[in-house]
Parts: sequence; structure tokens; C-alpha cells
Amino acid sequence: MIKKLLITLFPLAITIGVYSMADYIAQQPFDISNYPTLKTTINNQEITLATVWTPELQAKGFMYVSEIPEDQGMLFTYPEEKPRNFWMKDTIVPLDIIFLDQNYQIINIHHNARPCNEIDPTQQNCPSYSSQAPSQYIIELPSPQAKNLNLQPGQTIRVEFE
Repeated sequence: MIKKLLITLFPLAITIGVYSMADYIAQQPFDISNYPTLKTTINNQEITLATVWTPELQAKGFMYVSEIPEDQGMLFTYPEEKPRNFWMKDTIVPLDIIFLDQNYQIINIHHNARPCNEIDPTQQNCPSYSSQAPSQYIIELPSPQAKNLNLQPGQTIRVEFE
């Protein structure tokens, strides 16, 4: 009887533990000091971008981040141009996703990409946000920052490594 009860309750305990840890992680604001950074000035506003280039950092992105300052974002860098797809699994805040070519020219922008759990609470069917042409760099900013900065396709973003 006790064995049966433990077998029944164990998955529930694990689930509760996972949700509790996810809830704890979700309370963390973005800490840009954990990343190498670069600066860009867009329409007279300085933006500091955390740079991510490894598959692990790219997969994590802004997962579990509860708030992102409007003057910060993330730059995903890849060794070559190719079609790119992003999704918002385990992301808490809406983001603007800006796809850039090898010369940092904006290809397209997905404004206000919603966290997957707002679209599908199970996060099994997260929408994908794609580049309209091959891209080498992607910038994520807290929404509606791309609109506030008046970013437009065809515009070139100038970046300065620190």
C-alpha cells in the first residue's frame, strides 16, 4: 500500500518541484553582466547588447527572464548567413526579434513576439519567428523597443565591441 502511494505521489512531487524551480527562476531580471557586451546607438539612444554565440547560450536566450531594461538586449551571432527561426519557449516577456544580414542590415522585424505560454500553455506548439532571407545576426529587444527606436527593414545597425 505504501509503495503504491509513493509511486502515485512521486511524479506529483517532481512536477511540483519543477514548477517551483521554474517559478523561482522566472523571478530573475536580466543580468547583462553575465555576458560579453557591445554597444550600439540607434536614433540617438545607446543600447547595450549581450552577445551570445554558443548553441547553449543561444538556446537559453531570454528564457526565464522577468524583466529587461529598455536600453539592453541580446545579439545572437552565427558564423554564416542562413535562414533562421526563433521561438519563445520558456520566455516570459514579449520581445522584438530583429533579423540582420552579414553587414548588420535589417532584413525583417517581428514586433511583440508573445511568450509561448500565452499562446499555448503546454508550450508544445510554440510559433516560430523566421527571417525573410538568410541572416547572420539577430537582435532581441524588449517589446516595443524596435518601434520606439523606429527600426526599419533596410536600416543598418552599427555595433561597437567593448
